[in-house]
Order: sequence, then structure tokens, then C-alpha cells
Amino acid sequence: MLQLFEEHTIKHYSYLRVTLPSLVPHLKLPGSVEFIEPEVSSAGAQLLWRLVDSLSGGARVQGEVIQRALPQLVRLAEIDSQIAGPAQFITLFISCQVTFSKILNDSQWCCNAPNTVQGNAVKKNITELLTQCLKYLMDNQISPDDFCRGVFTAMSSVEDTKPGVVARCLLPLLNTVNRIQPPKPNVNVRMCRAVLSGPSSSPDAPIKFTAGLVMATPIDAEIFGLRDPTALRVRIHYPDHQTHFCVPTFNHLRPCGAVGDYRLLTKALVSHGVWSEACYIEISLGIELSESELAHRAQYGIEPHLEICKPLKLYVAPKPVKRGI
Repeated sequence: MLQLFEEHTIKHYSYLRVTLPSLVPHLKLPGSVEFIEPEVSSAGAQLLWRLVDSLSGGARVQGEVIQRALPQLVRLAEIDSQIAGPAQFITLFISCQVTFSKILNDSQWCCNAPNTVQGNAVKKNITELLTQCLKYLMDNQISPDDFCRGVFTAMSSVEDTKPGVVARCLLPLLNTVNRIQPPKPNVNVRMCRAVLSGPSSSPDAPIKFTAGLVMATPIDAEIFGLRDPTALRVRIHYPDHQTHFCVPTFNHLRPCGAVGDYRLLTKALVSHGVWSEACYIEISLGIELSESELAHRAQYGIEPHLEICKPLKLYVAPKPVKRGI
């Protein structure tokens, strides 16, 4: 059939193959057709670099460019799986800066009257981040920059820990800090992610099973960029904050597409005691850290498992065992 294609059809295929290499399959073209196979993600990588380079400039111009670049970065991550990881990282990076700028422009964020409860949670998170940051700098013998040094000095001099006092103490530092330019993306970095699907449930029709026994719930997942299949785990989180991890059967994991892409067809084993009413459980996929990775990160309080997909929520109702008379 390829020999019957007209010349413009081959050119159209060549264009799509260069611009969308992850979506257009490779075809064995006739020997008379001259076509150079594109490098992996060359077009997408060049576009990503151009978008990041365009973010340099004045504050006003930079804000306008960011608002235009964000949708393009999101779209680029969707159409080119090879650079989805770097594109999503840059998107998250500049989105955080946009949110940070909006917070500083709102004078209500340092008012402690109506937001004391929310402010206490923010203050706790800031304290935890500063503690982990300082510990990392000391363990690796890294001297902090002027901004970090100023934050540590300001926070150590605060005696009153009310959210409003902490906010007013940090405000001069935050207003003078310059916007950090996004780092140049490394297209060789891969992000492991998964898309999980399974049975549907609702409060009107919960999934019922006998308490104390095991219910097998079928799940179907597409996994991308998985480096070590043996580290894959099925995570089941219950309403009482119990979390169980299961190792999927190796035969249920089938390679598909590019290297590191798999499809998982397995069953999640759900079991719990009797509940007074039906509740939601969460089923997701995660990766178990290796011993070397865990030894390096355990001192910073990082969990030994990393989730790679949005959890699937099921409305279940464990029922007591029916005993005969």
C-alpha cells in the first residue's frame, strides 16, 4: 500500500512523524523515498526550550508571556510523551511563581483576624519546610544564598508565633526577592506516571462485600516511564487511615509501546472489618523506593512509596457475616 501513496501523502506523514513522534508510528517506506527518521523529541524539545527562553524579560512583559506560555506547555506535555516530564515540571514551577505573586499582591494574606485557623496550618508548613531546608543545607555543606539566610535570621528572631506576626516578618523579604528564571529543561529526564481505571460506584449503589473476607476489585492501568517493574505497588487507602500495599502479579504487567510503557490488568485485594456506614476507599499505584534511595531520603521524612497516578475512589460497604439460626 505504501507504494501507492502519492508524494504529498508521504510528505504529510514525514511532517507528522517529525512534529508528533510519540503519536505517529514508524513505517517502512519504499527505498526510493528519502526520509530521515527524526531524533527523539527533537521538535518538542526545541519548542520547550524556546518557551522557557521567552520567559526572560521585564516583570510586566514576563507576566504576559507566562500567561500565554502556560497553556502551550500543558498542551505540549499532552501531545509529546517523551518530554511530558520536563514540560510538566516547568509548568508547575512557573505556576507556583504566578500563585506566589498573586498572594503578595493581596494585602489580606497577612491579616490574622479572619484567617487564624488557615494561617496556623500555613505557618506549620512553612516551619517544616524551613527545618528540612536548613537540615539539607547543613548535611550537604551548602552555604545558603542571601534570601535563605534572611529568612532563617528573620524566623529565628520572631518570638510571637501568630500567623499575622510571621507574615509581617516575611513580607519585606518576599517583596524584594527577584523572580527566579526557570531552569533549562533536561529532555533526558523521564517522569513515571499512570492512568488508572476500574469499576464505578456511587452513594446510591455502593459495592458490598462480607467484612473480614477479601474482595477482588479489577483494575486496568496504563503505565508510562516505569524503569523498574519490580518496584510497582498497588496502594489501598481506607477511611481509618490504614494503607495496604500489594505486589501485582508479574504476569499481569505487559509491555506495550515504547521502553518503560506497560499495561497492568490485575485485581486489587480489598478487606476490612465492619463499618457503621459505607465510605470511600482509594486505590492507586505507587513505586517503592530502593534501599539506597530510602536511606538517602528517610532523614528528610519522605514516604517510602511514591504515588504515580490519581487515586480511584470506590464507595464500599463491608457487611457483617450472616449467621444462621
